[in-house]
Amino acid sequence: ACRGEPEQSWRAQPDGKKSCALILSMGRMMWFVAPRMATVLGFRHFELRSSFRYVSRATDRTALGLTPPSIVEGNAPAWPVNPNARSFGDSGSDLVNVWRKKVFLADHTGYLRLLDDTEGALFLRPQRFGKTLWLSTMECYYSVRYADSEEKIRENKPCFSTLFGGMGNDNGPLAIARDDSRDKSLQNSFYVLRLVLPKVYEADETYEEDEGIRFMASFRDAINDQIVDFLEGNPEVLDASDFSGVYTFVDETNYERTLRRVSTVVNFRLDAPLMVLVDEADRAAMTALTSTDDVALGQKRHANAMGASRALFGWLKDMRLRSGGGLFNRYFVTGITPIAPTDSIFNGYTSLTFDPNFANMLGLTESDVETLLSHVAKIPQETTELTRVLDVVRSCYNGYVFNGAKEAVYNPQVVIRFAENYQTLFRSVIFDQDFVDRSLYVLTDDRQELSERQVRLITRGTELAGALLASSKENAVVVGQLPERFDATNLDSKALSYLYHLGVLTFPSANGKPNNIPQPVSLCVPNNVTNLMFAEKFVGVLAGEVGTSIRFLKDPNVETLLEVLKKLLRKFKESPCMSLGDENEISMN
Repeated sequence: ACRGEPEQSWRAQPDGKKSCALILSMGRMMWFVAPRMATVLGFRHFELRSSFRYVSRATDRTALGLTPPSIVEGNAPAWPVNPNARSFGDSGSDLVNVWRKKVFLADHTGYLRLLDDTEGALFLRPQRFGKTLWLSTMECYYSVRYADSEEKIRENKPCFSTLFGGMGNDNGPLAIARDDSRDKSLQNSFYVLRLVLPKVYEADETYEEDEGIRFMASFRDAINDQIVDFLEGNPEVLDASDFSGVYTFVDETNYERTLRRVSTVVNFRLDAPLMVLVDEADRAAMTALTSTDDVALGQKRHANAMGASRALFGWLKDMRLRSGGGLFNRYFVTGITPIAPTDSIFNGYTSLTFDPNFANMLGLTESDVETLLSHVAKIPQETTELTRVLDVVRSCYNGYVFNGAKEAVYNPQVVIRFAENYQTLFRSVIFDQDFVDRSLYVLTDDRQELSERQVRLITRGTELAGALLASSKENAVVVGQLPERFDATNLDSKALSYLYHLGVLTFPSANGKPNNIPQPVSLCVPNNVTNLMFAEKFVGVLAGEVGTSIRFLKDPNVETLLEVLKKLLRKFKESPCMSLGDENEISMN
């Protein structure tokens, strides 16, 4: 339990605390060890353990005839909106800044109660879907830094009562504060460490011998810098340690040792639990993989990235088995794609990505968007203008359906940007359908666009050809698998799954019925903007020009589709991975 700082933590504790921590640790150890002992002895324990472990997951609760947990629905907006406030930039991903500026926020805090019994979780969503803002919301709810005090309440500083409890909020308390069934012992009880994994790699076609060492050093420094921020924001952690300052606390040569010091001090010196919130978990690995067109070089860099982050995920696994103040440590990890360290390093977590209970935790519903357009875009309710704008944004930004969702959702940050710029950029032309069709690029977000290297990465195999056909026609679908995890060696054969996690493909209907993941599922392109960006990039990269896809998107008929496919076939025949017939073999069939 005290690995990393045994002399400074365990022996310094009173006997009572030693005994309590030892009992908790032994109890958790038996939970993992006992099933394995049963296997050795020949008992059929696995089915029993599986029932206990997954009974709280929505898919299994439904299958067992149990009632899925419900949440208290939140309001939109969460508080009176300042229509002149802007959400873009880092401030739009920080709950405290959103609250201070009174930026539009749809209250989804009711989902926090569903995390009451979740000690380690992984949650994946596409870019620009509000993952960082959700982690900020978790920090404000769980962190001791935001616990109520008379001073904070008197001076209207960020704390539970002002952020969640409705104090000074004409719209009343947020959903989580109105939920009497939540575990209130978790509220503001954790020391919360936020970590954003670094990008590190830039595009480069040459590999230097010391590249792995330099990557590791950059990754280590980025983690240590964020630990410094944690110590400066929680000075009592440093005060409880045996170090005189933050830069002596931090081990400049080994970030894992620094992390273990943090958990040791929090758990055993402060007798408190630690929560670690990890953002961009796959960023280092994916940027390394797409940093070059050379497959072998990309995989080598990917291995460097995985090696650098392996110590972090290994520490998370160990850290979760420790406790403080009667609560076990926790972690919550977000990212885009299911690329993570393999083997047993990062096992034992709960994957919430396909859990129907969390299908609509992020994203905006139709009702949310209608309220957004009224408060931020300043469009009067029940008018022809509002009906028209809803038609446009629905076709451009809606359609994202996550597993088991009862309603499709909008990409939140993109539709909020549209609302913030509506009066100045779009209002005068919103009724001109030709302008809307010609100007879809104006409505896009370049952060969601696939890079040329990403397209090349996933088109080394044949699976993506079907996805192009899916983008050719409204409601068209392709069928593929969504594995829980893929790695650098098989990404080209998991193209549909990769595109699903990027938000290029989604489930075709929101009927509230969970899919049997990872069995084959139907997927489609969610909206016109995604359709344009995907088809344009696909054809532009593979065929070297985009004119054919523009004609196809404007007039999707057999002739324009044949033109696109002929260009693709000419390109495919140049690839050593492909063996295709003559382009003239394409027929009306």
